[in-house]
This record gives sequence, structure tokens and C-alpha cells, in this order.
Amino acid sequence: MVKPSKRLTLLGRPNRDVRLTMFSEAWRQRLEQRAPFEILQAAKSGPYENPLVTVALRRDGTVESVQIRRSSGVPAIDDAVRRIVMMLSPFEPVPADIAEDYDVIEIDRVWTFASGLRLIYGSR
Repeated sequence: MVKPSKRLTLLGRPNRDVRLTMFSEAWRQRLEQRAPFEILQAAKSGPYENPLVTVALRRDGTVESVQIRRSSGVPAIDDAVRRIVMMLSPFEPVPADIAEDYDVIEIDRVWTFASGLRLIYGSR
């Protein structure tokens, strides 16, 4: 029998667990600093909404999934978000003390990109 994975979804405000907050903030910083912003700029063809995106990371830092929870309304932007996450993966492995408790960590963020990529806390 396959046992279900232990998952944690980080939503909204930072988690009270400092280890989890530090992990998710390091992930956010890597995306903001290394994302090829020109891909998002090229995808912007008119009005759009900032997408709400959930990225599920396995213990080893590989991406299990990228889910667009709220679309930008522009398929090219939603596609660019997925491509950027995959281009920058794998990410740092989940620290051992966190990996003891969770197999997959889902990080929920609103992606904004006016003059650069910013990932902010959002709500579902």
C-alpha cells in the first residue's frame, strides 16, 4: 500500500515555524533574483491580473507541480510563470529537519511584475 504524502501548504502570512518561513523566503528570493524577467515582459500583451500560483516542492527540491490558482487572464503569462519555475528548478532541497515532517511543501504566492518580478503573500 502506498502511503499518502505528508504535505504542507504555506499560505498568506509567514508561517509561525521559523524554519518554514526561512525556506519559503529563500525560494521566493531565488525566483525574484534569477527569473528571466524578459519572458514575462514579452508575454504581457494587454490588461492582466496578477496570477495566484502554488508551487509544490518535493524534499529534494524538484518541482512536483505548478498550479495557477487564479489566472492572469492571459495564457502567455500563465505559461511564462510555469516555464520560469521549471527553468529555475531544481531548488534547494528541503532542510532535513523539515523533511522529517513533510514530503511536499506547497508555496502559494501572488506574482506581480510591473518593473520586476515580486512574489507576495496572497489569499485564495
